[in-house]
Amino acid sequence: MIVLSKRLQAVASMVTPGRRPVDVGCDHGYVPVYLVQTHIASKVLAMDINKGPLARARENIEKWGLSGQIETRLSDGLKNYSPKEADSLIIAGMGGLLIRDILRDGKDRGILDDFHELILSPHSDAHVVRRCLAQWGYEIDREIMLTDAGKYYTVIHAVKDAFGTQADQNEDDEM
Repeated sequence: MIVLSKRLQAVASMVTPGRRPVDVGCDHGYVPVYLVQTHIASKVLAMDINKGPLARARENIEKWGLSGQIETRLSDGLKNYSPKEADSLIIAGMGGLLIRDILRDGKDRGILDDFHELILSPHSDAHVVRRCLAQWGYEIDREIMLTDAGKYYTVIHAVKDAFGTQADQNEDDEM
């Protein structure tokens, strides 16, 4: 069984069992491997913008014998994601501005609604992520703040606001 860092364990703990996650910026593929090994998910889509990290993810997936359950894909954010491939979105290990841009691209393409839950871990500018979630009709229902290897991390779990009270309000330029 793969062992995750405290930060990645917190990210994985936010995925609802039975969901079909896509991990955008999967890096080494540890979270997808863990999700399948622990039966939280039966299939995971692991995407990264860089060939090197994606190759490491493939190596880890093959090492654990999970090639049939974890698909890897080269992708800039959600650009190579097709509608209805997943229902849980993981974006961790990058800045809040980049996370916002990936979410905005998904929203503009009409695929953000595919996801019943968003698991986001911005390394900076978490306030920007929180603001765009609120303006796009998402509610943060869980949040973990932790330290790992001497650094502070935030992990956010967000779901669509059941009442739609803030959906599609005017976006300001700061987002």
